[in-house]
Amino acid sequence: MDCRICHRLCVHKLAAPAAPVTDPVASATWEFSQPWPAMLTAALREGRDKDGHLLLADACRLPLPTAAVDAVFSAGLINHVPDPATALREWARITAPDGTLLLYHPSGRAERAARHGRPPDPDDPLAEHRLRPALRTAGWDLSRHEDAPHHFLARATRVAG
Repeated sequence: MDCRICHRLCVHKLAAPAAPVTDPVASATWEFSQPWPAMLTAALREGRDKDGHLLLADACRLPLPTAAVDAVFSAGLINHVPDPATALREWARITAPDGTLLLYHPSGRAERAARHGRPPDPDDPLAEHRLRPALRTAGWDLSRHEDAPHHFLARATRVAG
């Protein structure tokens, strides 16, 4: 497996508090790789730990306090967690009110379905009519849903509550 092509979740704190860099909550960026330890090893080998912390963690039970980050970036991960609704709730838990969630994939739903020899599934969790209510239930407000041929991007804002 090529470890540079991976499913990952990055969470960002835009204004890090003054604290020692050894404090993971004070770090500007945490990157969580799931589920392959080899991906984390490759990232460490490439020096990706210089600007933040790299951790291997369950995307549905992150080792961060509530409202600890300003943004969550999920690249190709949401379709691979056992329970996407739980992941969305967990990402909302660690994100401050008005924080941002970006769900990204380098190919759109139709392209991924064609790769598997089938039409796009109308019940795909990333279909807008499915994603919008799932995000709302988890504490997010979907503001952008782009399902283009060569990428997928959803942007949501953390709502207080």
